[in-house]
Amino acid sequence: MEGARVPERASGAYILLVRLRRPTTLEVGRLGPIAFGPGNYVYIGSGMGGLSRRVKRHFRRDKKVKWHIDRLLAVAELSGAVLFPSDRREECRLARAVLASPGASVVPGFGSSDCRCPGHLVRLGALPFGALLGRLDGREPSAVSREPGINDAVSSGSRLTAHGSRISEASQ
Repeated sequence: MEGARVPERASGAYILLVRLRRPTTLEVGRLGPIAFGPGNYVYIGSGMGGLSRRVKRHFRRDKKVKWHIDRLLAVAELSGAVLFPSDRREECRLARAVLASPGASVVPGFGSSDCRCPGHLVRLGALPFGALLGRLDGREPSAVSREPGINDAVSSGSRLTAHGSRISEASQ
């Protein structure tokens, strides 16, 4: 799924699809050690004033650990991203919608130190990524990345397409 071009300085929220192949325990800042089971996770974040730049950063391997998600991405695969351009803060609404999905479970406190949400990292369970996108209040995302085999979501290789421009490790 592709949409109109996202301006470099656009604000909004995003969803990252993360796959963890093996169980692991990570030290996550003030949260302490967290045990992660293998599976597919969704992280919901925001980039107010730099949405595309924020998502590009997540695809880089060579970065300073700054946020909770950086610790997980150091050991997991970032398989895709969906951008939701908006001048309003939408990440908490998106996190609630993702968490309301069948089989979803939150990682308490992860990525939500600046809000009252239970967490912004959600383990998907058996829900396919494509089915999750359809549950997001009928709101169409502006960009989507797809990778073969990710819960049978449609695939066309590892990439993030934002209105014709490519955002991936290769374009850094």
